[in-house]
Amino acid sequence: MQDFTSVTDEWVARQTGAEDSTALHKWQVQRLGEAISYACGHSTFYRKRLQPFLHGVEQISALPFTTADDLALRGRGMVCVPQGKIEKIVTLKTTGTTAYPKRVYFSAEDLWRTVAFFEHGMQEFTRAGDVVFVLLPCAGESSVGALLGRALSGFGARAALYGVVQDFSHLIGAMRADPPGVLIGLPQQLLELSRLCACRGIAFPALHSVLTAADHSCATVVRVIEQKLGCVVYDNYGMTEMCFGGGVYCKERCGYHMRHNDFLFEIIDPQSGATLPDGQYGEVVFTTLTQNAMPLVRYRTGDISRIVPGRFPLLEKIQGRIESERGGTVFSLRQAEDVLYALEDVLEMQVAMEGGAVVFYVRSLCFDEKAIVAHIQGSGLARLLAGARVEVRELKGTGSDPKTMRKRRILAEGEVVQWNC
Repeated sequence: MQDFTSVTDEWVARQTGAEDSTALHKWQVQRLGEAISYACGHSTFYRKRLQPFLHGVEQISALPFTTADDLALRGRGMVCVPQGKIEKIVTLKTTGTTAYPKRVYFSAEDLWRTVAFFEHGMQEFTRAGDVVFVLLPCAGESSVGALLGRALSGFGARAALYGVVQDFSHLIGAMRADPPGVLIGLPQQLLELSRLCACRGIAFPALHSVLTAADHSCATVVRVIEQKLGCVVYDNYGMTEMCFGGGVYCKERCGYHMRHNDFLFEIIDPQSGATLPDGQYGEVVFTTLTQNAMPLVRYRTGDISRIVPGRFPLLEKIQGRIESERGGTVFSLRQAEDVLYALEDVLEMQVAMEGGAVVFYVRSLCFDEKAIVAHIQGSGLARLLAGARVEVRELKGTGSDPKTMRKRRILAEGEVVQWNC
């Protein structure tokens, strides 16, 4: 059992009046009943689906799941507020069975709650007076960068809203002009920044913390960033469907301190759908307790993790994605990144299944196809790839999109590899 002091946990305790996991669960069950009543009263989708549970929920496991395909095909019917109260709509490509995109709707109140979480979560490793470079989408008042900026100002830190990196030399110049204490960004971009700084002999003495966001960060990426930039790397858990924020590391970095006052988290068996006990790995599922524009009930994330008991439950660092297993691959993107990013000059990589081959697209400071193939063959991936045709190709341009934060994944057979150049 983990019992670390956490700014996030103290905030959750104030919001719920709970001092331990038992009291928290009792509060969440009560709030769940209210959330179901609200959804049934305001949403055509949930009125039909949750009507049998209006008079009480004995077990959350009795409630039906919501999926990415539901969002894509029936999302408008989930909306519970008039169009005039919609503050932000995010459109996401789905990897489910439908080709329709997902659209997620947020009200001003939903965004305000995210700002409140960011304000407390960032204090786990950020001090008043810190300059925080935000290397995430920052365009618009309701962008994730703008929300972070409002949150940081709430406790005396200052956000430098830079945006997703398109020119690292320009970023380094901006950081020299306004030295940061904290960086927030995509793991791959932070890795590339750290390697370029090391190659150019550039140091940032004021930098003490880095937060990887919007995508998974493998152990190798974390190690390289810490070594090259001389800082401590923290991680957060969030997705667009959560209004961007779900949980964050504290100083101990033993798991995510979750936003329990706004979400109820479960771990389920991805095959049977059965709820799993604490300590067992499975698929992360969450239910919104406070979102009023578009509530989500038992939403299947596709992320693999487990719950760690504590004063309030922690969620262990995400271990991978269910989609990788469904796609028929025998290894995860995280395993591939751990191997490829161990090469000193690799800056970015992607994996695709093409023509029956496993293709590694690699961008590096000095591309050497033979050396990369030899490195893969001498790694733990060799056993997993036994019998498969392996190819290495140079990745030109970058996979980073300045307008969004798409999660990297293994591209399935037939998918087109599209990169911004």
